[in-house]
Amino acid sequence: MPDPAMNDLPLSAGEGPILRRALHLDAADRLRRAIVAGRLPAGERLKELELCAEFGISRTPLREALRVLAAEGLVEIVPNRGATVVDLSGEATQHAFQVIAALEAEAAALAAERATPEERREIGRLTAALDERRQAGDLEGYFALNEAIHAAILAAARNPLLADLHDRMNARLRPARFQANLTPERWTAAVAEHAALAAAIVAGDAAAAAAIARRHLDHRTYVLRGRRGGPDGLPTGSASPGRGR
Repeated sequence: MPDPAMNDLPLSAGEGPILRRALHLDAADRLRRAIVAGRLPAGERLKELELCAEFGISRTPLREALRVLAAEGLVEIVPNRGATVVDLSGEATQHAFQVIAALEAEAAALAAERATPEERREIGRLTAALDERRQAGDLEGYFALNEAIHAAILAAARNPLLADLHDRMNARLRPARFQANLTPERWTAAVAEHAALAAAIVAGDAAAAAAIARRHLDHRTYVLRGRRGGPDGLPTGSASPGRGR
């Protein structure tokens, strides 16, 4: 579970005003990272004036950013009441993880069959770097690398519809995946599962790749997060999201 103390941290983690041209996309990126890392917890009311002041933007791009996140299922916008962070827990989340597990299992099987030698090497290279992030206690860096691996597997699967369905489902589940029950034991196990998955894909073993991918994303690992871990659900010695990498 997210550390309650993180709620007091600046959402932008000291990044300063948004300067690039696509203001609403930059604002959406920052809000998305804050939601995924738990700095904006489920049920949190998003205060427009405070966010506009922090990001250095007007209400128009901020509201456009909120609409982007609403389309991803991360926030809910209620007319005349504003936006709140969606609560991703309970039975609905279990169902969502069952679906994305099936999608990732199929992607892994297809990647094992269709990946080029270069793609197999890249998946192996990215996977080998995961344990460095774990040893450094870099949870945000680990999560970013984890997403890069899944993106590489989806690309190697060569099924655009599968990739589109996965991306839409995964956008909603990112907070739950980030804030999973990553005790030191679970984090070590996750790295080992990724290593086994990469080995199966490199070897061209579609059946093994699918089984490993499905087991890795067992919805119970995520829905039951925090029940066996510490008060913040993070690995011992890891950097809390929003406090640097």
